[in-house]
Amino acid sequence: MLRKLFKYDFLAIGKNMWIFTIIAICLAVVACFTFNGIYEIGNFIGNAPSDRDMALGVSLMMAAVMLFALCLCGIIAYAVIGMIMILVRYYSNFFTDEGYLTFTLPVKTSTLLHSKILSGISWFAIIGVVVVLSFVAVATTIAAVTGDSYLWEVSDYYTVEPESISVIGEIIVGMTETISFVIAIIEPVLLMFLCVTLASVIARRARVVIGIGLFFAVNSVTSALVTAGDVFMSYITTEYFGYNYYIDTATQSVFYILLYGSILVVSYLLNRYLLKNKLNLI
Repeated sequence: MLRKLFKYDFLAIGKNMWIFTIIAICLAVVACFTFNGIYEIGNFIGNAPSDRDMALGVSLMMAAVMLFALCLCGIIAYAVIGMIMILVRYYSNFFTDEGYLTFTLPVKTSTLLHSKILSGISWFAIIGVVVVLSFVAVATTIAAVTGDSYLWEVSDYYTVEPESISVIGEIIVGMTETISFVIAIIEPVLLMFLCVTLASVIARRARVVIGIGLFFAVNSVTSALVTAGDVFMSYITTEYFGYNYYIDTATQSVFYILLYGSILVVSYLLNRYLLKNKLNLI
């Protein structure tokens, strides 16, 4: 039954999200071509034979820059819309009139919740991949057109390998970073669902808006804690061990896992409890 529910929820979200996904990919392609045009227009302005040609070039440059910025904003908007679509599906299927029908199904509440979690995580992953690849494509285009290696230098800085390679260290870092990556995909979805559930239990109006507000409030606090924790862990490990790539990276990842892993578990258990015992469909 879980498989059928997941398929239904995934397709329900995808009814509109596939269209937005295609639009986001097209925006990334347009942004790449637009930046190339911006560079060419810049060369044209620099060698304009007359003031009239220069004025035309400036007008084209302004239009191209505006189009480029709109494309980037559109890609970001796609991510925001995707999160909203996941939330709306969860809310409408549980806390509106549709919820009365949902909870009459001969299925456990936990199974209904699991189907929402799986579909939400799946779409969250798809959205994340599209957004990341879109910006990577744009960044690659910028580096290729301008011949600037700064972007690659920044990438090398964050992926630099230590001078002394440790097999055990590589395994530990790889494991902790993999777990961190998995948690980073699952935790936001569970936290969003919990926030919407809390809002639906305690509020009568604007439940989705309140839920989104709760999510950003909690996320802001946890982001600040992660930043402070990273600095603290780096300081402690440096004081006791000196700078060591493996120890520094692993301890920061472990701190991330403990913090967001705890939020993940609490979000799931509390959400399941509220749905079973405190559900308010008024």
